[in-house]
Amino acid sequence: MVRGAARAFAKRGYHNTSLGDVARALDVTKPALYTYVKTKQEILFEAHQASMDFGERALDDAIKPGGSAADIVETFIKSYVRSIAREDGFFAILGEIDVLHAKDRAVIVARRDTFEKRLQKLLRSGVKDGSLEPIDPTVIIFTFIGALHWIARWFKADGRLSEEKFGRQLSDLLMRGLSAARRSRE
Repeated sequence: MVRGAARAFAKRGYHNTSLGDVARALDVTKPALYTYVKTKQEILFEAHQASMDFGERALDDAIKPGGSAADIVETFIKSYVRSIAREDGFFAILGEIDVLHAKDRAVIVARRDTFEKRLQKLLRSGVKDGSLEPIDPTVIIFTFIGALHWIARWFKADGRLSEEKFGRQLSDLLMRGLSAARRSRE
């Protein structure tokens, strides 16, 4: 349900989408929808939670096999891009964080901050292991996350590039400026 609702928000914008619109997108009646949620805020919060889950899972899965920090970052980007391409609705609404009620926003911001700290730690370890260029981690994270989250606004799964090919190309592009090994080969 949250996936379909998030796609409805992504298509028309949070403020321009009513619970009636969400019900139609889900092909249920409005009273049936009200048995699951009472407000659009609940859906928006759950969509934000789901998008955080995808990012955390992508990072966890990239870290598991080990390797250099550059290898982990590259694997993370490819995995995260696939998640964004598949679950576009969740990511397209991320710009709506300020719409969340203060309590819910605090939960999402805390999760986001923890996620960013994990990425910063990974990037610093890459400078130490020599696999990544010594670029300010905040600059890298904001650049990556900004670029990656915007994908949900324009990438079409039925378009010219598959999720896999697109993920590889975007990862190559982003890693070209970050990877110490790639820069030394060029």
